[in-house]
Amino acid sequence: MKADIEIFHHDKWHHAATFTLMGENAWERGYRAPGMLAYEVEYAASYSNHAAISAVSVNYPVDYALIKTQAWPAFLLDLIPSGAGRRAILNFLNQPDQGPRSDWQLLLQGAGNPPGNLRIKQAGELLQYEKHPGFDKTEIIERAEMFIEYAHGHGAPVSGSTGAQGDAPKFLLVRDAKNHWHADGVLPDSQALQHFIVKFPRGHLDSDKAVLRNEAAYYRVAKMAGLRVHALPEFIDNTLFIPRFDRKSTHKKVIRYGQESLCSVAGVSDFGQAIAMEILCESF
Repeated sequence: MKADIEIFHHDKWHHAATFTLMGENAWERGYRAPGMLAYEVEYAASYSNHAAISAVSVNYPVDYALIKTQAWPAFLLDLIPSGAGRRAILNFLNQPDQGPRSDWQLLLQGAGNPPGNLRIKQAGELLQYEKHPGFDKTEIIERAEMFIEYAHGHGAPVSGSTGAQGDAPKFLLVRDAKNHWHADGVLPDSQALQHFIVKFPRGHLDSDKAVLRNEAAYYRVAKMAGLRVHALPEFIDNTLFIPRFDRKSTHKKVIRYGQESLCSVAGVSDFGQAIAMEILCESF
């Protein structure tokens, strides 16, 4: 069983590497299963001497090595949907969450449009380009965390919208030139104007709503303090619209910037693990 890893650079997707599960029924162990990571020979021949932009992770520079891993490479954990995104994908697939036994399916079917510039080819092939006129911003705000179900019920492809990590409801959405909103990953790049993470409160308590309201304020404070802030978010009726820093639309093209979690950089192939600050600092 294998997952083909694609990377976006120089205006197109490249089949860069393959991760293959090792051992009988290894998929049942989820992301703790051993495997082998290998760059495609043609890709390695073309990009082994290029900058890190061509690598799938800072820990795996482009070369011809066959790399055995005791668990999934940590960067794959950045791609698999988790939290609210995991629940949404399994709901669309009409599948119960079977813990580790669901991880491989989620990777192959839910990692077609994660943040950054990587994706799993098998999952990307499941995305459908948008033939829907899109939705108004007010519809997003009114439907809140039920917006994706609402959009799906109105005939809009939505599978590319649930790649964001975290337990609170959040969706990856894109705005077109007509100011209509769509699920990310299903609108042709030539029609995409601006990409957002849209976040909703985790619950219905005032404290849940305050989290997002305060997050918007923290962005403003950080910018006033001279810290590097990509763009200020907009907080409207308990909905937070955050412009994404890993996407840039220009001249009817979308630039996808690579990103990697600090856990992945530190080589930690696990979720929710307490990591000593010394390990994280040394990873730089």
